[in-house]
Amino acid sequence: MKRIATLILLFSLAAVTVMGQDIDLQMAVATQALNQNMLMELDMTEAEAGKILALQEQFRLIKEQTALDLNVIKAQIAQKLYYPDAKSNEVNRLLEKASDLRLEQEKAQVEAYLQIRKQIGEENWSKLLLRARAVLRSRQQAQNDIRNDPGSRGSQGSPQPSGPNTR
Repeated sequence: MKRIATLILLFSLAAVTVMGQDIDLQMAVATQALNQNMLMELDMTEAEAGKILALQEQFRLIKEQTALDLNVIKAQIAQKLYYPDAKSNEVNRLLEKASDLRLEQEKAQVEAYLQIRKQIGEENWSKLLLRARAVLRSRQQAQNDIRNDPGSRGSQGSPQPSGPNTR
């Protein structure tokens, strides 16, 4: 019973994490999907673009390290729950540690966001957000097209009426 309750808790945490990822997707696209060409389009020098790409790389490394640490914690939780005498206080301690890691990652992302915004200036920041929104819209449109395509695999499209009286 404890295992089931803990698994439910883990799935709930995963769902909350996914929802949080949707909320800050625009910020992530704006700060993580930068490349040299995009920065040059914003009339930036190579030195300025290099600083921004270095900030982006620094955040990427923090994100990867956090992901690795979270995987270790997930394995530790799974190990604790494997045995019938699992102690909820040990599992809760690990869950809190995972939560702290996620919080640190979010803080690092916000810091990268603020530093990049400061580096590129408000005018370029506005251009970058417009571009990020366009990218998100095209991704969402592509996903909607895939979902609405009755010929795509796994589609739940409704059957189309056929015959002479289809109007």
